[in-house]
Amino acid sequence: MKYKVFTVAISSLLLFSCSKKEDENTSENSLKVFTVKEGDSYMLHESYPEEPLKWDYISTTYNIVDGKIFQSNVLLNFETGNFLNKVQIDSAFLVLKPFPDQNFGENAIEINLLKSKFLNNYTWNNKPVLIEDYFAKSSKIDKDDKYKIDVTNLIKFQAANYGFNTPFSMSLFNEAPTESTFAGFFSLTKDLKESAPKLEIYYKNK
Repeated sequence: MKYKVFTVAISSLLLFSCSKKEDENTSENSLKVFTVKEGDSYMLHESYPEEPLKWDYISTTYNIVDGKIFQSNVLLNFETGNFLNKVQIDSAFLVLKPFPDQNFGENAIEINLLKSKFLNNYTWNNKPVLIEDYFAKSSKIDKDDKYKIDVTNLIKFQAANYGFNTPFSMSLFNEAPTESTFAGFFSLTKDLKESAPKLEIYYKNK
């Protein structure tokens, strides 16, 4: 049973420049940006129940084809190491670049932390255990610009529990919509690193 829901607003962002610094200072807080590494973003898909899908895009779906339903969700891992334990977290955002023509229907997404250790070979039939008491929820995704999803409470929970690295699961908030539903984003590719999923953390030094 889920006890706490954190509903967040989503806003569009400009594309990151390839030369953007990983650390950036603001007037009050510092900014640390983590980018997923190769192999740390992939899909668990019902159509490929024994295979992790590492494509150019990642998507959470409820796809109705000829009366049959096929679903998918996404795993992301950010190698934050022990950074979260060494600083005072002010806010945190998951930054995603929507994949063209892959966003429609009731496609608000839910983001959970993994309770299990992140592995790069989970499948639809072998899913990781999630921390379900705390999760973030996006609004409907319907633009092509980058989105920032507020995951502050998840990151503070991870820091308070001495989490090493930060693994996320993404799924549709409504897992039984009335129509085909897609929420698709760019994954990590060699040619589109600026569009890869990112984790922005605003912090102060302790």
